[in-house]
Amino acid sequence: MLLRIVSPCLALAAVVAAGCGDSSRPQREQPAELGSISQGVGTPPSSTLACASNAPCAMPLIAAGSKHFVGLRSDGTVWAWGDNAEGQLGDGTRIQRRTPVPVLGPGGLLAVAAGEKFSMALHADGTVWTWGSNEVGQLGDGTTTGSTAPVQVVGLSEVAAIAAGGLHAEARKTSA
Repeated sequence: MLLRIVSPCLALAAVVAAGCGDSSRPQREQPAELGSISQGVGTPPSSTLACASNAPCAMPLIAAGSKHFVGLRSDGTVWAWGDNAEGQLGDGTRIQRRTPVPVLGPGGLLAVAAGEKFSMALHADGTVWTWGSNEVGQLGDGTTTGSTAPVQVVGLSEVAAIAAGGLHAEARKTSA
């Protein structure tokens, strides 16, 4: 199975775990800090990971934040791992995770994106869900209060695609 790369940082050769930092330059992190895309030391990267439940998690879509990852499984659920200081893993905690854990919230998701310290997902109904840091309003819920679980972006529907930058989120609607 081919791994669809969402972040240019993941295109780096021989990187165990990577993210884009404040300057959008690729950064390497130690496997103990972020977890690993590979199955172990010396094993090539794979799109199948061991999840917190020890069940394999095939993730055809993975997005990289500054120090965290979000992956979309083919069943429409989102899993996340890495730094969670701002709740960017969406599991209702601020606990760092070295293996993928399920993100709370709706299933039926089609796409994921990751910013510096926040994450987002596109639902099949065209709504957008965000979680994590909200220091400049990047969650789109009308506040600057962060969230450790997904919140729906206010007033946004009929979305076809999403993207995230360091401190901003983007959505393309299905109609002009």
